[in-house]
Amino acid sequence: MRDKFKEWLTGEDGKKETVATQYSAAISYISKHYSKQINENIDLYKIYDIDFINKLIEKYGKDGEYKEIGKERAGAVRAAIKAYAKYLNYKKLEHVSHIEEEHPESNKKNFEEWMINRYETNTVKSYKSAISYISKHYSSMQTNINKRIDLYTINDTIFINGLVKEYGIGGKYQDIGDKGHGTVRCAIAAYARFLEQKRLGYDSQIGKKDLPKDDNQKSNINITQQSISTEKFEFINNVNMNILPVLSFMIILPTLSKYIGKILIKRNEGNWWKKYVLDKLRETRDLPKNGSKEEYINELDISACLSIIIQNWDEIFKHEMDIHSRDLAFTLLSIRNKDVAHYTAKLLSTYNYEDVDYALSTIIYFMRPIDPNVAEQVSEIKREFENKYKKLPPQNP
Repeated sequence: MRDKFKEWLTGEDGKKETVATQYSAAISYISKHYSKQINENIDLYKIYDIDFINKLIEKYGKDGEYKEIGKERAGAVRAAIKAYAKYLNYKKLEHVSHIEEEHPESNKKNFEEWMINRYETNTVKSYKSAISYISKHYSSMQTNINKRIDLYTINDTIFINGLVKEYGIGGKYQDIGDKGHGTVRCAIAAYARFLEQKRLGYDSQIGKKDLPKDDNQKSNINITQQSISTEKFEFINNVNMNILPVLSFMIILPTLSKYIGKILIKRNEGNWWKKYVLDKLRETRDLPKNGSKEEYINELDISACLSIIIQNWDEIFKHEMDIHSRDLAFTLLSIRNKDVAHYTAKLLSTYNYEDVDYALSTIIYFMRPIDPNVAEQVSEIKREFENKYKKLPPQNP
């Protein structure tokens, strides 16, 4: 990857050989520096996530956390990471033109057949139109490609899943994804599932499964955190769907609390618990006043974790997290406070498919930058949930 980046710099980007050599070395230098900061070995030449690279541009920028490093080598370090982001964008656009040429046959008819056996007629029409709309919009955003991109001619699941993220909650094009009460966002997600099932081999004639007659019937199964399997989620067939956000919160809590603790301790190791937790949160009566770091972290529940992020956003977390994470934290706290906190007394009988789908999606988007593996565990729950109910939210009235 380093050699290809250097070739691009001297070729497409028109840089001199000496500059290209300097920039390519600077990316390796940033990899080593950032690895030390997060106590984890990373190689930027193995990372293709443009959002992650853009985050590093901020960190090594003139006002960033690592601005002194960015200044080194007469500013070449800062310039190198910007050039690398530009290179990744170029490779992405080049990839789009190639995959269109390799797969000229349109998926439009097959996608429609796949949807007919799963969704209502109005949903099928809305999703078909939405994919065409995304094709037009995404094409208009790519100034380096002269022809229009037709998503129906693309079979690359990695690329389409990238669009799911970009048009999803917290994505670059969230405002477009939100159109039609989320129809655009749901459509590209459905198209990604279609392509994945096509890759694995699917039967377009498989009909809809009937929904349970009493979807709000309480489950007799006693579920604890220890009973959650992070590898297989067959239990979804035996529980009320309304419990799934609760289970997902239980899955992400250990990772989220450790992540928060690590950041706060790095900021103020001696007084982090009092300064950033006890002095900032309104509800602290259940939190310990004394203890070890591990004891403090283990006492945090999901509400406390989200509140800590929100209350310490300007001072700490806006420098550590994705720009949309604060909004997602507010949303998740609202979900938790409105419904999940009271699930033991009443099994969320007012929760419906749309609520569950939205809650799980928000948890996934929130956790993906923090720990992709944990986000994938919730994604697996969401996939099983969708497979069971075979239905997406109704479209705009």
